[in-house]
Amino acid sequence: MIRTFGTSVDALVVDGKAAVARFCAMAGLLLAACLAEQVQASSVLYDGTGFNDANYGLTFGVEFSPGVDIDVTMLGIFDGGMDGSGLEIAHDVGLWSQSGQMLAHVMVDNSAVQINDFRFSSIQAITLFAGNTYVIGAYYPMNFAGDKLVATALNTDPLLGVSSSARLAGGPGLAFPDLTHADFRLSANLIYTHATAVPLPAAVWLFSAGLLVLSSGIRRANGRGRKVIV
Repeated sequence: MIRTFGTSVDALVVDGKAAVARFCAMAGLLLAACLAEQVQASSVLYDGTGFNDANYGLTFGVEFSPGVDIDVTMLGIFDGGMDGSGLEIAHDVGLWSQSGQMLAHVMVDNSAVQINDFRFSSIQAITLFAGNTYVIGAYYPMNFAGDKLVATALNTDPLLGVSSSARLAGGPGLAFPDLTHADFRLSANLIYTHATAVPLPAAVWLFSAGLLVLSSGIRRANGRGRKVIV
């Protein structure tokens, strides 16, 4: 006759399967968290000196090519040194593919969020892919000399591969800036997020440690439920 002390064999099997399932679920969540930490950063421009009055009736833009996939969440514009007076008028800001397809568009005014020397308005998040080329630009109307452009001493984000040449387009409103111009004057900016992976050995170590804990627990459970033959 076979008798068991402590937990029954069937119960051990069920408990073991449940433990494995719980561990796998927790391990999946852990690895996902380790491998996809969201980091927020600002680009295309950060700050600059040497301001120029925007009296042109042009869309001023810049071309860039991200080195990693990014999610753009806000578009913005330079606010003339943030002297407390705010933007004198609202400005259209656009984001395009290299071919000229508009991907996002927003109006930026004094209700927009202030970050450093820029004001930003939110857009529905849009993914830009590593290695592709994109253009961002903002419109300044003719005979308007209030808000200014950034012309020199630009600090750009190295992840975004910002071009050293400005892009221009004329017209009565925001337009895809398809002309290259050596006079680097622009003001459009964006906020993006991107996933930063943790070092793989750390994730593997955490996963292995979990396996050891699970294995130890199952061995203890088997010891409590050992079979005795009489």
